[in-house]
Amino acid sequence: MNMITKLMGATAFSAALGLLGVQTASASPTIEPNGLSCDTTTGICTTPTPVSVGPIKTDWKLSDGTSQLLNIPLFNTVLGPLTGVMFTVTATMNTNGTLQNNSINTQSFTFKLDTGLTVAGGPASLNAAASLLDPATPAVNPTLAAGASTPFGPYAPSATTGLVSLTGGAIDPGWTAGTWTTDPLTLTTLTFQGISGGGGNIAATLNTSDTVSLQVTYDFGVGCTVTSTCVPEPASLSLLGAGLVGIGAALRRRRAKKA
Repeated sequence: MNMITKLMGATAFSAALGLLGVQTASASPTIEPNGLSCDTTTGICTTPTPVSVGPIKTDWKLSDGTSQLLNIPLFNTVLGPLTGVMFTVTATMNTNGTLQNNSINTQSFTFKLDTGLTVAGGPASLNAAASLLDPATPAVNPTLAAGASTPFGPYAPSATTGLVSLTGGAIDPGWTAGTWTTDPLTLTTLTFQGISGGGGNIAATLNTSDTVSLQVTYDFGVGCTVTSTCVPEPASLSLLGAGLVGIGAALRRRRAKKA
């Protein structure tokens, strides 16, 4: 009888926690074919590690002249309606090289290098955010005698969109699909070299490569998550109260038997 009472109390308590939105157990996340880890208990799908491409020498053209692709995993609507999208895109440029004064006179000048990223295809919100990324090296100000040279770098500047959060009507088309699939994004880069000051005849021999990575999280609102708060409805509160009353009655009966 005591065992039955314990089981009844544990069951009621677990039900009460569930009504409050407290997750007492979580199903093991599963890795889906498109690379997402989804948990139907919390209602969250995420990329376990960022999806990335690189480092690849700029200007990011393949041998056949086509652009590089980054495959983003799309949310499968079979899980339910998509209520939130959070993503971060990061671009990193690695560069080093040599600056040389080919003039007949000593020259002082400023040199700077940056890389612009262009994204095509996929969700418009992702394109707009990622296409603003522009990793840039710090400006250097060498003074070189005629024929002299100086090393440039190595540098590894990064630029990030930060965490972009979309909800409701802000979730533009392109993030979802009716199956576990990916969407290829076309990535292109353009490197800019800037020299100011001096009298010209400055040669820059540079090695540059870029890496782009994407981290994305989808919220389909099944449970109480970091992006949604569960508030019990009046009916749920009534059931919760009934459950707690049941726990109290069982405990009183147990004490009475011991007495």
